[in-house]
Amino acid sequence: LFDLQGFWAIGDQAIVSLGNFLTTIILARSVSPESYGVWTVLFGLMLFLNSVHASVIVYPLTVITATSESEESKSRISGALVLTLLLSLPLGLVVVGAAVFVGAPELGLMAWLALICWQLQETARRALMARFSCRKALIGDAISYLCQ
Repeated sequence: LFDLQGFWAIGDQAIVSLGNFLTTIILARSVSPESYGVWTVLFGLMLFLNSVHASVIVYPLTVITATSESEESKSRISGALVLTLLLSLPLGLVVVGAAVFVGAPELGLMAWLALICWQLQETARRALMARFSCRKALIGDAISYLCQ
């Protein structure tokens, strides 16, 4: 059973990487250099903000969830999702400010919404991985990353 979970975990990471790679290639070939530059700045910032979110919420959740009982895990995961929403307020303001700074204020709210969705999805994904539900994580990531 564990070896099969390892297969699903590797497949999940492959889907995430492929989705991000294809998005980058498609955007680079289909939008103006100026628009691609704005996307690159905002996406890079969102990656950084996701590392803040991961450090504060996701990694502790992963460690705690992997060693706790199912019922206890459910309440911790719910709490992590609520904390993710709360943390999205200051992080979202940073994204909106960056969008204004790079001359694309119309993208600020959309980027904030994308950040919230991304962080909620990543929290759920990591919780599933910690509970060895890698196949469920793969299905969600296939929808999220390959359809972006």
